[in-house]
Amino acid sequence: MDRRHWLVEFFRWDARTVLAACLGLIVLIGFAWAATENSLVASFDFGGVSLADQASGTIQVKGGLSVYPKTSGTLQFGWTSANINEFVDKNVADKIKRDYNSGDNGSVFRISGLDAGVYNFKATVGAPNVVLSTQMRSGTLATSVTTAAGSWQVASLLMNVDNSGTVDLVFASANQTAPWGICGLAIYSAVGTIVQPGFAVTISPTQKIIRAGDTAVFNVGVTPLNNYGSKVSVQITGLVTGMTAEFMPAQLSSPPGTMGLRLYTTKAVPPTDYNLLVTVKGDDEAAMQKNINLKVTVTVAGESVVPNLPMTDTVTGDQTEIVPDLPPRTAKEVRADFQEIESFVAEQKAKALQRNNFVEIKDIGNTLSGVAVYQALPPPKTTTESILQKMVRVGIIGTISDAAPQVQPAPEKPGLWQTIIESIFRPAS
Repeated sequence: MDRRHWLVEFFRWDARTVLAACLGLIVLIGFAWAATENSLVASFDFGGVSLADQASGTIQVKGGLSVYPKTSGTLQFGWTSANINEFVDKNVADKIKRDYNSGDNGSVFRISGLDAGVYNFKATVGAPNVVLSTQMRSGTLATSVTTAAGSWQVASLLMNVDNSGTVDLVFASANQTAPWGICGLAIYSAVGTIVQPGFAVTISPTQKIIRAGDTAVFNVGVTPLNNYGSKVSVQITGLVTGMTAEFMPAQLSSPPGTMGLRLYTTKAVPPTDYNLLVTVKGDDEAAMQKNINLKVTVTVAGESVVPNLPMTDTVTGDQTEIVPDLPPRTAKEVRADFQEIESFVAEQKAKALQRNNFVEIKDIGNTLSGVAVYQALPPPKTTTESILQKMVRVGIIGTISDAAPQVQPAPEKPGLWQTIIESIFRPAS
C-alpha cells in the first residue's frame, strides 16, 4: 500500500492553495483593469470619399468635403474650412494609416455633442512616402509629433470638456518645415484630474566673464510640461548703464524652443559682478512665469581675461576653467613671427658669446622658461617683451628653452695667493 508521508500531502495541498489564490488574484486584477479602462467614445478616419478606404467602425472625414457641421449619431464634426486636402496610398494595409488630411497651418477640426468631463484625444500621424510634423492644439494645451516617411506615431492630448460639449482641435506644422497631417482620431473618456500644464526654463551658460566693451552670448531654452501649448516671451532685468540685451527671437509661439540672448557692454561699465534675472512668461490663463539667474563678471576694458581662473557652476557646483578664444592668425603671420624670433635669438646669442659671458646665456634660458603662458597677453612695452609674447603664442617658451643643455659658468679668476701656491706645488711636466 503506497502511503505518502503526511508532510508530502501537506505540501501538495499547500501548493494547490497558493496556485489557486494566485489565479484568483490575477482574475480580480483583470476585472479591476477592465473596470477602470477608459471607454472609446468615437473614432474618426481622415481620408477621401472612397468607402473602400474607410476603417471599420470609424466616422469618415472626407477632407474639404467634411465641413462643420456633419452629423454622426449625437455628435457633430467637421473642418471649419474647406481648404483641406486628402492623400491616400492603396499599398498600406491598415486603412487608418492608408490616408490622411492636411491643409493650411491653423486648420480647425470641431467636435460637438460631447458630455462634460475629461477626455483623451489620440491622433494617428504618419504617411508612407513623406515626412509629417503635426501639432494638435486646444486652448493652452498642445502636443506634437514628427514622423519619418513610412512610420506612424500617436499624439495624445488629455483635456477637460466644459458644459458646451464642443472642442476645437487646431492643426499646424510642429517644426514649421514639414507639412502636418492626421490619419485618425480616437476619443476616449478618462477619469481623474488633469495636471496643470507648464514649462521649464534653462540658460547656458549660467555665468560668464567678459571685458567691458565686449558681447556675451547665452541660450535660453523652454521645454513644455504636461502638453503646455501657449506662447511664451522673455525679458531680462538688472542691467546697468552701458548694458543692453537683445533676444532672438523674443518669444516662442509654440514651445519647445530656444531663444538666443546677446548681452552688449560698453567700456564705461564698471568692472564687477552683475547678477541678472531672466524671466520667461507664458501667455496662458494662469499667466505662468519662470525666473532664472544669470551671473556676468565684467573686467576692465583692455585687460586680458586671466585664463585658468576657477569658477563655480551654479547648476552642478563643479569648478570650470574659463579660456578666452584667440583671434585666428594666418600662416604668413606665424612664419613672420618665427623669423623675427630666430633673428632675436641669434642676435642675443652673438652678444653673449662676444662678451664670453656664459652665465648670461643661462640667464636668458631661465628667463624664457619662467615666462607664464597666457591665452591673452597685455600690450608689450618693449621690443624684448614683444618677442617673448610671440614666443608664447607660437609655443616655443616652455618647450625649447626647457630642453636646452645646462651651461656651466666660467671659473672665477684666482687670487694672488692662490696663484703663488699653485705655482709652488704644481708638479713638474
